[in-house]
Amino acid sequence: MRSLLVSAAVMVTTLISGCSLMPSTETVPVEETASLQEPTFSPYPFALKRSINVQRELKIQSGELAFSGQAAFFADNRSVRLTVSQNGQTIWSIYYNGETIHEERSSEVPSQLQAKQLLRDFGLAYWPVQAVQSQLKTWAIQTGSNSRLVTDQAGNPVLNVTYASDPAKAADSGFILENLSAGYRLSF
Repeated sequence: MRSLLVSAAVMVTTLISGCSLMPSTETVPVEETASLQEPTFSPYPFALKRSINVQRELKIQSGELAFSGQAAFFADNRSVRLTVSQNGQTIWSIYYNGETIHEERSSEVPSQLQAKQLLRDFGLAYWPVQAVQSQLKTWAIQTGSNSRLVTDQAGNPVLNVTYASDPAKAADSGFILENLSAGYRLSF
């Protein structure tokens, strides 16, 4: 009987300590709020005219913050999904159905990184320019063969996306997004 109680106590202790290792789960409704420094854009799945399925390294650098991992980005006209892994373990999973962002993240993901902002950046890079412009309101988007530039009302550059190849020819082209107002760089 005593060994049964000891085994039960060890099992309960193990389960309780394991709870702190579980990723946090959060569901966040998407709000349509404008920022004075950055444009608001939601990559609504219904606005996507093609499916995207890309896997490559994701790097985010901002001042002292450096974050990287293997990322898988999938989007179609029903949903957007992004997962980030390090050492074979999924550390961040983001799902967006056009209304609500559901995310699961582990403690390895810096708190400064936000799912809504990351989805916005991927949307600015991969969504059709007409879908992006329709949401930017007073912000403007200029396109080149291998780039997109978002400017504020005064024409000042705010976000710059540079593609590894012409995105019209390679839908899964890698990109580098520089957020000039927030001071970070995202490469995928």
